[in-house]
Amino acid sequence: MNTGLVLILAFILSFVLTPLFFGIGWRLKILDYPKADKVHAQPTPLTGGIAIFLAFFIVILFAVDGFDAVHKALFISGAIVFISGLVDDIKPITAVKRLIVQCLAAIILIYAGASFTFLPNNMWGTAGEMALTFFWLVGITNAFNYLDGLNGLASGVAIISALFFFIFASATSQVVLACMLIAFLGACAGFFPYNFFQGKIFLGNSGSGWIGFTLAGLAVMGDWALRSPVDLIMPILIFGVPIFDMVNTTTVRILDKKTKNMVELLTYRGKDHFHHRLTQTGLGEKGAVLFIYVICVMLGLNGLLLQLSHGIVNIVIILCVSTMFFFLISFLIKQPHTSK
Repeated sequence: MNTGLVLILAFILSFVLTPLFFGIGWRLKILDYPKADKVHAQPTPLTGGIAIFLAFFIVILFAVDGFDAVHKALFISGAIVFISGLVDDIKPITAVKRLIVQCLAAIILIYAGASFTFLPNNMWGTAGEMALTFFWLVGITNAFNYLDGLNGLASGVAIISALFFFIFASATSQVVLACMLIAFLGACAGFFPYNFFQGKIFLGNSGSGWIGFTLAGLAVMGDWALRSPVDLIMPILIFGVPIFDMVNTTTVRILDKKTKNMVELLTYRGKDHFHHRLTQTGLGEKGAVLFIYVICVMLGLNGLLLQLSHGIVNIVIILCVSTMFFFLISFLIKQPHTSK
């Protein structure tokens, strides 16, 4: 399997399909209309995720082989998340219903055998690994959904994340996983120019939810802990920005009493995410997105260094540097700003 060919095919297919679904989105009125919690001023098609989804699956189906039951389960569970998001884009459903579907998809994938493997090999260890995998899949899915608030943000972060996972999967001879990651990267990259540079089409809940779930699933399938459980911190570092945004936003909303229960937490909408706060510092929308890209790259490099490092001292230094990023970011977004 030639990963270069897989990348090119996925990119071209997504790049060609995106304008097609742009027109379909307008024709069928699958649009995101401007609201108080939105940053765009014009109705915009929510059908970009369909192009990415189809490009990925078509390339995987015809250009990649060697799938096992877990890979097939990822396709099925990912499709379930995608379809529920598409239904929501066409005719909104409640956040609770979307969450139930995500939980079902996570259970299907775990039942097929996808799970973190670092706890003791006994009943309690297995149960713990399955529970952590469940919260990981559902959490990252929603983290990317939260992140999809500025042009090019969710897809760009997905591209960077997939790239770092691909580098390590290739270096450790995880061939099928590497091909799936590069196909995923190419599909997202084909959509990216239409969203980041033009803002003419959005991922929609179908796209952002599927991207988060699929990338989280691919991360679970990878053998990252080659030496010790500490190496599992690598996926956490690569997903550092989406995780930080979700945890920080949720914590602030609870402390500020903007949400009082789980239902309100799932349904609350506001411009209080990490990327929104960055735009208010004077960076602007494009500046905030590029700033987040830089953070993702730095955290990804730290993740790779963690895998290459030997000795507890080096590991502690890398983790401290990564933690300092988030302390600095938290300080930055909490500073008062002035509007012109």
